[in-house]
Parts: sequence; C-alpha cells; structure tokens
Amino acid sequence: MLIYTGGTTGIAKGAMLSHDNIAANARQSTAWISVIEDGKDAMLAALPFFHSYGMLSMNVAILNAMKLIPVPNPATSTCCSS
Repeated sequence: MLIYTGGTTGIAKGAMLSHDNIAANARQSTAWISVIEDGKDAMLAALPFFHSYGMLSMNVAILNAMKLIPVPNPATSTCCSS
C-alpha cells in the first residue's frame, strides 16, 4: 500500500507499507491500549481512513472486532460542544 505523506519537507510522497507493516502496527497499538476487550469495545474514528492515524484506528478496530464509530466531519460535529 502507498500512503501519501508530506513528511518534514511538505512535498507529498508515497511511503510504501507492506501487509506485515500494517498488521504489526495494529498489534502494537492493541498491546499499548491494554484495556481493549475483543468484540466489546468501540473505536471513535475522528480522522479520515486515508490518513495514517485514521487508518490505524480502522485497523485496530478490525483486529479487535470493535465497533467503529466514524465522525464524518469532526470540525462541524456537535457531539462535544458546550
């Protein structure tokens, strides 16, 4: 997979990720968030899935059979306004 990043230069370039890279990243994140219960928890996805962190939230949710709650437009969402 190619995920596009500006890195530190600001010029977009494709970073190549293998299946093992993506799977290992999801397993690492799952280990770091030690309170996940398979099939019982939910993941809030506030970033688009084409973003590296958005993709990570999607992959962690899939790996752990979690409910995935996408937020279509977090900038205009009223879920948390006071």
